[in-house]
Amino acid sequence: ANRRQVALTMLEAVNKAGTSPESVKEIEELFSVIAPVLRDERDAAPGLNMGAQPPLSMERTANLMAGLGVSPQPGYGAYGQAGPGFTLQEDPQYRKDSALVSKLIHLLNHKDTDVQFEMLIVARQHLNAGKIERTGTAYTALVFAGLKLAKRILLEEIGEVPTSQTSGDSNEAESKEEEEKEQGGNESPEAETPDTNGESGQTKTEGDASQEEMAVEAAEDDENPTEPEDESSPADVTKEEEPRVEDVTLTPRTVSCRKVFIFVQETIAALAKGKPETGVKLYLESALTVDKLASRGNKKATGQDAFGSIAYEFISQSFAVYEEHSGDSRLQSRCIVAMIGTLLDCRSLSKEDYESLIMKTAQYSAKMLKKPEQCAMVAQCAYLFYVVGKDDVVVYSNPQRGLECLQRALKLADACTNTNPGNVELFVDLLEHYLFFFEKGHPSVTGNYITGLVALIKEHTNNLDPSAIGDAKAHFLQVVKYIKKMKEKEESSERFAAIDVSSV
Repeated sequence: ANRRQVALTMLEAVNKAGTSPESVKEIEELFSVIAPVLRDERDAAPGLNMGAQPPLSMERTANLMAGLGVSPQPGYGAYGQAGPGFTLQEDPQYRKDSALVSKLIHLLNHKDTDVQFEMLIVARQHLNAGKIERTGTAYTALVFAGLKLAKRILLEEIGEVPTSQTSGDSNEAESKEEEEKEQGGNESPEAETPDTNGESGQTKTEGDASQEEMAVEAAEDDENPTEPEDESSPADVTKEEEPRVEDVTLTPRTVSCRKVFIFVQETIAALAKGKPETGVKLYLESALTVDKLASRGNKKATGQDAFGSIAYEFISQSFAVYEEHSGDSRLQSRCIVAMIGTLLDCRSLSKEDYESLIMKTAQYSAKMLKKPEQCAMVAQCAYLFYVVGKDDVVVYSNPQRGLECLQRALKLADACTNTNPGNVELFVDLLEHYLFFFEKGHPSVTGNYITGLVALIKEHTNNLDPSAIGDAKAHFLQVVKYIKKMKEKEESSERFAAIDVSSV
């Protein structure tokens, strides 16, 4: 047996138990025990020399494990006596170990938000002592744990959640949601983007719990009706003076949402040094979380202006990381898609901040290294200048800039098609973009634009090698079929009358 095996046994036991230690001191001791999973002996531990005798004795390690129903490995003596230090494992092993640490971080919970915040700080101190390739997933878990804590603090401040709520079942369900988001969100931020937060599921749980409590209280009232003639009885007086459970548990809070967001920002900054793409996406995810929190209550209760500034700062940080690593063509497209998705969903940004960010995003798109990807991203930027919300309400409108994006994308598509006939698909994609804006009432996108684009695509498909553009031509015919269908519908025939596709 060795130290790493003991650490893994401890992690698996904690995760299986579904609960974590309840004090900061116990969290400190637990992370000291699992140190071999976070770093090797050449990495400096937080506040101690790895070559020196660790502050934890084997007796305390045994006590911690015994409390979880796990016995230490037989024959394992004092720290460092199990043989030479473990060797670095392959990346799959790192990911497996980091996943166990991530589950532990998701379990961290305390009825006092200040104490829970201190737990997260202890966890980050130990992660910082290791290497990113070992702890990358755990950093991501720490970010989501911080965002969840910020949400909890805000909801308690505005009275949407009882202060004493620390349901283990609810915490476990939320932890599973965050773990799924980490795995899926790191690959596709748009899906994360916006829903990384898992708000709907959590709100339902809290609402159901509140309804159950109200039902129980109502039943108790029915069983024990108050008698009018004994209103001044000593028993009633005592009952009236008895404080509510929530009042007893209320304590002055020193950790605010802003402080938690600073913690999140610092954590992402540490991760972004080794994993820039993950850093960009986590900054954007954090901005979306801030934006959603700003919309949970009225402007006075949530400080919406302040939340908008925080969201702007998170997005700006993601842009800074992107600029530092923008030479990587593999990173460009995925990150810009995430930026566009985040900006389209944010509603707490001021007009000045929003315009500044979308102009930067458009510039990033225009500087992409691969021309076909540049064409696609420039076209996507058109959506930033004509934002349509629920019920087709226009949230932001700069139609001329949006049209300029579409026209620039057309020029890029033409250049790409001249180089490679298979890129004619770019024209078909642009036709769909034009159709979207036309249907949404974009003032600068008229039926003449769509008629001309249809004629242009028809010309290309007739002159190019059919074997090279088979999929693109089939896609084009489907779009034309949709246009003809809309021309026949009574509710849309008047609008689509301006589009002529009779030649196709």
